[in-house]
Amino acid sequence: MKILFCDNSLYSLINFRGDVINSYADDGHDVVLVTPDDSDWRPEKQNVKYIPVVLHRSKKNPFTDIKYLCSLYKIYKTENPDYVFHYTIKPNIYGTFVAKFLRIPSVLMVTGLGYTFNSKEFASIIARTLYRCAMRASKFVIVLNKSNKDILMAKHMTDSRKMIMLPGGEGINLSLFNYFPDRKSRTHFVFLMVARVLYDKGYKEYVEASRIIKKKYPDMEFMLLGSIDEDYPNHVPSEIVRHDATKGIINYLGFRSDVREIIGNSDCIVLPSYHEGLSRVLMEGLAMHKPIITTDIPGCRETVDDGKNGYLIPPKNIEALVEAIEKFIHLSDDERKEMGEYARKKAEREFDVRNVIAVYKKITDRIK
Repeated sequence: MKILFCDNSLYSLINFRGDVINSYADDGHDVVLVTPDDSDWRPEKQNVKYIPVVLHRSKKNPFTDIKYLCSLYKIYKTENPDYVFHYTIKPNIYGTFVAKFLRIPSVLMVTGLGYTFNSKEFASIIARTLYRCAMRASKFVIVLNKSNKDILMAKHMTDSRKMIMLPGGEGINLSLFNYFPDRKSRTHFVFLMVARVLYDKGYKEYVEASRIIKKKYPDMEFMLLGSIDEDYPNHVPSEIVRHDATKGIINYLGFRSDVREIIGNSDCIVLPSYHEGLSRVLMEGLAMHKPIITTDIPGCRETVDDGKNGYLIPPKNIEALVEAIEKFIHLSDDERKEMGEYARKKAEREFDVRNVIAVYKKITDRIK
């Protein structure tokens, strides 16, 4: 077969679905990747092909969207894949429409119900309407948590028979994300938040918690890893991030590709997000024996058994975040070690990417 993957970022496609892509290629199938060119990655396997395409992710210009749709039409018609997997809003909408027109079976994945599903702006209302049409035109709709599935069903976005839930999200490679030598310092803990720099991810709460904690525990470090996504409506302006970093409230690392090493050199992963599909970085933290502090929301709560491998807190609650961080600081060495060991076992039990690959194979096996 020929399997095509369409996303709004080459980096994200490889980072989140690289194991799935490699699995298809290793089975002898031809694989085509269609994304904007935002990464140095290039295929090494002869049966994997990359086709760059121009996409303005957040521009609300219908002419650029029509141009993108036409580009997808030419690619899909030329490549004539047996199946297409779509990810993120514009590929999900326009890619699905093109695939339906060309009678190519396709699947779209809803990784989270973020700004587009929550905003009352006219453009978001239009996007939700188009999304509903795309979901009805696709063969299947993949979601990453039960709450998102229930919301989509309540809004009558698609037929329940089309819905496929990945209970362990998109999974992680447990061999790649494994134990890292434990840090020895017990007076200087490193807290790490990995996320796009958006207010929706809990930036304000993380910074304010750091400010409060550092007054009482000056040696604590709060690192922030992630890009400032200026295309996203609710991004944190770069000048605010620079100000907070200059003041020493956070150690801003920007965008980095060595995420595994940075997680390994931290003590606790923090994500005070408002909404998620199922957070990959939290799964990576689990696999690397790291306790987690995150919000009690769909997409985050699945990664924490409260008190056993971390702490769940209410969203948008700085006081609760500070309290959870102080709890972690006061743990004994043995308690921190137990949390890390529990985290790894949870990752092995619930978030193995091999389970995700099996779901993909069941989908495409139906057209053989």
